[in-house]
Amino acid sequence: ATWMRNYVRSHPAYKGDSVVTDEIAYDLVRMCTDIGLGNVHVPELLGDIKIAPVTAEGAYEIRLDSKRAQNERVLQLLQRYKTRSSNSVKK
Repeated sequence: ATWMRNYVRSHPAYKGDSVVTDEIAYDLVRMCTDIGLGNVHVPELLGDIKIAPVTAEGAYEIRLDSKRAQNERVLQLLQRYKTRSSNSVKK
């Protein structure tokens, strides 16, 4: 949150009035996307860790796991979540 706040405050279009314009919001989202894709390194967020750029190269050489959850297993899992949710509402 601190990095985002500082990004907005230092944006050329920010007027110091607590208004985040469409331009500022767009630039912030683009910057976050570039950071997540490894196109931009921001030491304040990640320190010395550098994200390798995400590319399509080689993506199709990796086989996806074809094991799928059986319907019964999925229903059991959903029931557990439903029960957990119901219990949290009662508290």
